[in-house]
Amino acid sequence: MGSFEYWNSLRQLEQLLKISNSKEIEFYDELISTRPEFSFHIGLAKAIAGDEIDFDATKIVLTDSGKATDIPRRKPQGNQSLRTGLAWLMALARVELGSSLAAYTDSESPFDTLKPTAFDRRQFELLVYDDALFHWFTLTKDRDFQAVSKKRKKANLLTLDYWRRLKLTRDMLAFASQSQLNGQRSQEFIADLQKKLKRKAENIYTNITIKMMELEARAAQKNGLSGGNVINTPLCAAAMLEDAISKGDLAGQSIGR
Repeated sequence: MGSFEYWNSLRQLEQLLKISNSKEIEFYDELISTRPEFSFHIGLAKAIAGDEIDFDATKIVLTDSGKATDIPRRKPQGNQSLRTGLAWLMALARVELGSSLAAYTDSESPFDTLKPTAFDRRQFELLVYDDALFHWFTLTKDRDFQAVSKKRKKANLLTLDYWRRLKLTRDMLAFASQSQLNGQRSQEFIADLQKKLKRKAENIYTNITIKMMELEARAAQKNGLSGGNVINTPLCAAAMLEDAISKGDLAGQSIGR
């Protein structure tokens, strides 16, 4: 599913909320909750970071505001990390939309592109916060991340993957730093991670970006096009894929996330 499909689905659901009363919305919520394919797990950050953080998304309680359309947010019994229901589904779609824009476009604020409604705002903030920490820890714990940035390494599909992940992590942390989800303490924690990310990854990000631009410029020249000003385009990805296939080293490389 692409960015347009997420955007269009969210627009349709937002319109549905506007024309529905609380009983109807509760029915939608119940219906979605009966479909396993619309359930998903949270708490990814704690699962990967363990005792390195005291934030656990599964223990955050999202209370109702008392508005007519603010029905209870459902959490299935028996599994502390599983979430389902209309608000969670909409929030997840917003995260996916923002992630697509962060990884594949030059949007400066991808997670502000389609702002959440009062109905799913807290779920959305919680998911972005949890995902921001998850991506930060998976990157900093990844030994291959440093290797990709070395000058002697040629840009390939793995380079593209890390470029996307790094940009996504930066954008998620930037959004999470504005969240009021867990008070002043959470904001200070995110601000500290942003500083650490800048120290650890800024040079890596710059090196990878330069590699991407150089590769795209060569691919564009080969195809008689102008290039080198836009990163992460299909032309660049296609050039790397062609190179990997020709060398027979595609197996085991990650194309994207």
